[in-house]
Amino acid sequence: MTRQKFPSQLIIAAAVLELGLLVYSQAVAYWGDESLHLVAGQLMNAGKRPYLDFFYHHPPLFLYLISGLMRVFGENWRVVHIASALLSGGCLLLTGSYVFSRIHNEKLRVRSAAIAAFFVGVNSYVISFGTVALPYGFCLFFMTAAFVLVTVSVDRPNSIFAFWGGLCAAAAAAAYLLTAPVILVLFIWMMLYNRNGKRFNKSVGYVLGAAIAFVPLLSLARHSPQQVWFDLVQYHLFHRAGSDLGLWFNLREIAGWFISIQGAILLVLAAIGTRVIKCREEADERLGSELRLLTWLIVALGLVISIARPTSSFYFVLITPFLAMLAACGVCRIQLRVTSRIGLILMLLIGMLYVAGLSSQRYIWRRQTSYTDHRIVANIAGSVSAVTASAGMIYAFEAVYFEAHRLPPPGLENRFNPNSQADEWLAAGRFDTVCIGSTNPGIATSKLLEHYAKRQTINMNGQTFYILWDRMQWEK
Repeated sequence: MTRQKFPSQLIIAAAVLELGLLVYSQAVAYWGDESLHLVAGQLMNAGKRPYLDFFYHHPPLFLYLISGLMRVFGENWRVVHIASALLSGGCLLLTGSYVFSRIHNEKLRVRSAAIAAFFVGVNSYVISFGTVALPYGFCLFFMTAAFVLVTVSVDRPNSIFAFWGGLCAAAAAAAYLLTAPVILVLFIWMMLYNRNGKRFNKSVGYVLGAAIAFVPLLSLARHSPQQVWFDLVQYHLFHRAGSDLGLWFNLREIAGWFISIQGAILLVLAAIGTRVIKCREEADERLGSELRLLTWLIVALGLVISIARPTSSFYFVLITPFLAMLAACGVCRIQLRVTSRIGLILMLLIGMLYVAGLSSQRYIWRRQTSYTDHRIVANIAGSVSAVTASAGMIYAFEAVYFEAHRLPPPGLENRFNPNSQADEWLAAGRFDTVCIGSTNPGIATSKLLEHYAKRQTINMNGQTFYILWDRMQWEK
């Protein structure tokens, strides 16, 4: 393959998609669980350490990024959303540039690269979860970067690309445990398909890079290995919320991704794309082994995600860039077997159908979010702050603590904490102010409406919240 200048058309397409992600991240993007990470970043900037000082059930690397951004730009969600959107945009650019580098048909390489980037940037789950303060955008970028670096490393005599590949693969896992299979799959493939240089040197470089990514976690584990083990391992095995949900729940969530319009398009085109492995006239000769690697990555990630208890359909966002690369090869294969005009029409039809699949945004919004955004939460936080003294103790959901710029009481930093004493404290009347959903069973069991003299009711997109303050004499 002759080296060719990176096309301006692809840069423009990626820039437009990136702009869309950035606009969405600031105007619409919200997900309730992101507040867990935002509050954790707040706590770190207040001198607290994850695991040691507060419960945190994810590896810490993404949290360090959030904390660093807050130190520089202030404690607000916007800068973290921008960072996630930029990382997701970096993922789609890497996806498109990889396909461009491997398709050698001059007429189709730009089209194929553009549609690969399009499949990532217009994916409803990437839009929804790759633009908020969750580690998905971070992981998408570093997994894709690791894939690109490792595929380059096998043709280089030195181990520098293997080192950076290991570092990027482990960076994703050091932010989100579900991506851990990527480390092993890339390492095995690199050892099997190395074509230049010493395997031993590359294996050492890869492992060294991977080890560096885990330095923050190892540093924390050195101080309290038992607590780190509990938060990252024992919690997920024995205490995770919803772990009683069975097989049918998981199957429903898996189907929620794979039988969606966009999921089905990616799967069908990816299946066609795997046929390129034996079609040397369609693509670079290296592509066959790399398509096998993409297939391994999809299968490995898909299996781990599927057996999580419970799983969620949005976890499968992690396989999107790898499916997009295979699907772009599928589109290329189809176009080679029809006339140029028909091929262009088919591309437009596929694109229109894929865009129509954004209707699943409505499904995600209705089933998997709380119909709100940071601006609404900020209004609630303002109401809570207005009725609470500066030293007052507040019970609320994490987003309220973050928007009110108040640190949560010890043990209440994360609602998934299995050792939380929130219910006991509610029953004992320890909180000066309570912000609670009207359907929370704690209202009845603790008789909260009887124990607070003042109440404000907030209706938020079909949900009712109470703000309770001015405690009366609590019965002992």
